[in-house]
Amino acid sequence: MFVNQLGTEDKKEYWFGFHSADPDNPKDYTWDGNDGSGYTHWKAGWPSGGGCASVRTDSLDWHDNSCSGDKYFACERNFVLPRETVRSCKKAEFEGKNYAICHGGLEGGGGMTDRTHDLTDWHSARGRCLDWGGQLVVIDSAEEAAFLLKESENVPLWTAYNDLVLEDLFSWDGDQNSSYVNWESGQPNGGVDNNCVILKGNGFDDTVCTNRHHYACEK
Repeated sequence: MFVNQLGTEDKKEYWFGFHSADPDNPKDYTWDGNDGSGYTHWKAGWPSGGGCASVRTDSLDWHDNSCSGDKYFACERNFVLPRETVRSCKKAEFEGKNYAICHGGLEGGGGMTDRTHDLTDWHSARGRCLDWGGQLVVIDSAEEAAFLLKESENVPLWTAYNDLVLEDLFSWDGDQNSSYVNWESGQPNGGVDNNCVILKGNGFDDTVCTNRHHYACEK
C-alpha cells in the first residue's frame, strides 16, 4: 500500500528496511530495527547476495543490491522500539496516529502478566517518548481514550497533560494540542503537588509526577 502511494507510474526503485545483517551469509536477510515480518516478495532468482533490498514500484518485486548504491528511499512513521521494551510495549494505530503503548505486558510465572514492568515517573516516560522520536500521548477524543484503554488492557497511562508551567492551568506537552478534556469526578484535586495527568477508565486524574505508571507515546 505504501509503495503504491509512491507512484507506480514512475517506475522507480526504493530502498526499504530489509538487509543482510551477516556479511558471511549475505542472503540471510532481516528487518531493520526490531520490527519483524515474514512477508517477502523477491523477484525470481533473488536475492543474489547484494546486501540491501529495494523494491520496484512498477512490479513491486524485490531486488537486492550493494548497499552503497544510490536509490530513492521509503520511510515509515511507526515506532522502532529498543529491544528491551519490545515485549512490554505494543504498537498500535488509530485515526492516523501511531502509538507505543507501554503497559507492562510481560508474561510471568503461571501465565500471569507482570504489570510492574515499564512503570516509570512522568518525566522519564516523556524522555523515552522523545528518544523514540515521539511524545507522550495527546488525546483528541473520547474514542481515542477508549482505544488507548482497550489496547493497554485498562491500566492507567501517563499522558502529555500537565500543569507544570502554571498551577491549575493544564495544557498538553509537546508540539500538539487538543481541546479534549474528560476529568474523573472530583478531579483535578491535587493542588500544588499533583501536576501530571494519567488516563484511567473513568477519565483524567491528576497525580504526583514522581509516581510510577505505565505510559503511551504517539507520533
